[in-house]
Amino acid sequence: MRPAIGDPSFQHWLTHQKQLEFIKANSESDDELVLYAGFQNTFVYSVLVPVQCLEPPDAEDLLKWNGNAFGSWGVLHGYGPERTLEITPPLSGFGSRTIETGEPILFLRDYDGLRTNPSTYVELSQKFTHVSGLHFLRERSAWCRLDPNGDIVEKARIIQIGDGENGGFDRAVIVERRLLDEYAAMTDSLVVQMFDFTTVALESFSGWADSRTKSFHDDGALIYRRGSQPNAGFARGVQIVRPRLSKAGLSNPPDASEPKKYISFIAWDWKNKLVKDVSCAPDALANYFTTSEKPFETSPAFFRPEVLLKYKADTEKYTLATRSISCRGAWHLQSYDINAAGQVHTYLVYLGRLPYEEQHYWRSFNEAPKGGLSQRAVKTDFEGSWEVESDVLEELKTLLHDLQRRAVPWWHLRAEELLRKLAYPVTTSKDEWAEAISVLDQVVVEGLEEKWLRRKLSALSPSVDDRLRALKLLENCLTALGFEPDHARALLGPFHDVHNLRSTQKSHAPGKTAPEEREGLLEKHKTFRAHFEYLCQSCLESLTIIDRALAEPESRRLRTQD
Repeated sequence: MRPAIGDPSFQHWLTHQKQLEFIKANSESDDELVLYAGFQNTFVYSVLVPVQCLEPPDAEDLLKWNGNAFGSWGVLHGYGPERTLEITPPLSGFGSRTIETGEPILFLRDYDGLRTNPSTYVELSQKFTHVSGLHFLRERSAWCRLDPNGDIVEKARIIQIGDGENGGFDRAVIVERRLLDEYAAMTDSLVVQMFDFTTVALESFSGWADSRTKSFHDDGALIYRRGSQPNAGFARGVQIVRPRLSKAGLSNPPDASEPKKYISFIAWDWKNKLVKDVSCAPDALANYFTTSEKPFETSPAFFRPEVLLKYKADTEKYTLATRSISCRGAWHLQSYDINAAGQVHTYLVYLGRLPYEEQHYWRSFNEAPKGGLSQRAVKTDFEGSWEVESDVLEELKTLLHDLQRRAVPWWHLRAEELLRKLAYPVTTSKDEWAEAISVLDQVVVEGLEEKWLRRKLSALSPSVDDRLRALKLLENCLTALGFEPDHARALLGPFHDVHNLRSTQKSHAPGKTAPEEREGLLEKHKTFRAHFEYLCQSCLESLTIIDRALAEPESRRLRTQD
């Protein structure tokens, strides 16, 4: 807040000492550097300038800068005797020969066609973002990339100050210091921060007629002029920020020589017929072509099924396929499966390819084998045979993908992420099972297009009850197309089962029948996974018949009805 004229702190306010201290401290920060700031009589704009143009810096020339962040590539027409046409770079016309040799990292753009207020937005240099692997995420107002663990990290971000009504100027853009240092080192450049701090007591200010100006140099890094008069003051200059990295250092990063870390797992060393702790490090394992007492790299380790829950819970970050797991942009577990005892198993060679932190996560669920490998793993991984039983969930997903690709009018996938979430329950947790049923209901039942089914039934039947919902409308459509009523009702039975189970076990507070219902299903199917497989199989069979029926030509339908 501005102090009142006459207050002892007013004259100090006119010196901009706090702003100068901030920009100096910012240049020494290990964390972030200001690329742009525009608010409350404050302007900071950073560009990159070749090192050779700043050795030594021409202070008088640098202080002549006169421009802003709206400078961009343009076209210059010459209208002399010989018409000329040329493309002009963003920093041309900045008033400083030194600055004009530079490279802008940030641009402010303004487009009246935007239906936003303000219509001003920020761009970072495409060269900088491509080299640095950055992508702009609008929901974060930040330029981001993935870290080695597959997490989104913000490397440069926009900070909106105030309500943004001031033409988009009330904002700051900051960038991770190390990232900018890396780019500056690679391009043999230094960061030059142009700044202008101006404070004015508007009620008594009529111009800069009687300002006293002084120039200041701080070891050649901070160069500015400070002007003042009784009711106003300014500080305007540049700060040169040198990267703390060298190009040679980037060519030989300090962690390049650090060996990868590995941990040990309780594993079945089937070569030596032992269950013991075995390191997943490559030099602790052997392949089939090496004469050694070391365990084979295909020695399996076994884990409690809860190890998969983390991957099921975050389908944006992880892809949990039937036999593999991927973490976006980070790692891939090539193979896993679940044995008859319900244990997840994979091979030491694949565990060794995981990041060290991920190895520790798997180790926390590691246990001695309670059974052998799954029959599917034995066939595919050791016998080299792919003649295995089909996976019903994968078949269901394939059909649903096909329905979506063909854009059938009677069903639509509400959200692509739902198919990623659709997975088997792998533990004995009733909550995990209920969640799996909920997702199945969202995909299959909630995907039915009620409006289309109502129009379809109206075209097939003289009268349609307005109270009918999607499932009953579909059943009546099938009946009108020539299906026996009992057959049509049976085809919709799995959908009703899924929807009703979601109501009793997940969506609503379970009543006294919910435990009894679960007990009955477990008595019949033995495990939650087996019951879920049954539901998927039933839905798959019904959807296949329904798809064929609704796709038949009209003439065929009429013959069926006759």
